Amino acid sequence: MKRKIVVWGDSLLKGVIYDEPSRRYRFLDHSCLEILGQSQKEWSFTNLSQFGQTSDRALTKMKEKLREDHDFDIAIIELGGNDCDFDWKQIAENPKVDHAPKIPLSEFRRNLTEMVNEIRSYGIVPVITNLPPINAERYFKFLSANLNPDQILVWLQDVNNIYRTQEMYSLELNDLARELNVPLINVRTELLRERDYNDCLCSDGIHLNAQGHRRLSDLIIARQYSFK
Repeated sequence: MKRKIVVWGDSLLKGVIYDEPSRRYRFLDHSCLEILGQSQKEWSFTNLSQFGQTSDRALTKMKEKLREDHDFDIAIIELGGNDCDFDWKQIAENPKVDHAPKIPLSEFRRNLTEMVNEIRSYGIVPVITNLPPINAERYFKFLSANLNPDQILVWLQDVNNIYRTQEMYSLELNDLARELNVPLINVRTELLRERDYNDCLCSDGIHLNAQGHRRLSDLIIARQYSFK
């Protein structure tokens, strides 16, 4: 019998990559979930991931979807990459005032907790993924290309603060999975084990490329206990 898996994620599990030749985002032909769907015949995916999706948007959409249709065995939550990001244009224009991530950490935690509880209320098993590592230098170059990088650095002080903020959200996901007793797909640790994990990233420093998607699918297959 097929396991029906619904996914609420962002551009990672949507299969979005940054295409350097065209300098545009596009969908990867063989993304992680497509690889899994083809290789794991006992899994059936409903992918509700969206580019730019944050936890507050996903929570609202989840509630609407599950009221209409909750015939799923497993729900994967893959969020945080957009929540921890900043309005860089505002920072470039006002570098000497405080700026918070799009979704503050405490709100992010509340949203994820509510998502897990909502999923369980329908008898569905929740699974959380943490965040793949990013390359802060690449991302800074990418995000500041049409802004004033010197102004952004006045506020940021250290480019690696981008990495540390993103890691903080990933650690929060680890902690939340332990607290709520939710299976965790440990994307971050597995990719950090790769000496060349930067080769799994697009030139924007934040999206997984084709190699990264293949590596992620291998990881999920190796962690099939999460889908039993």
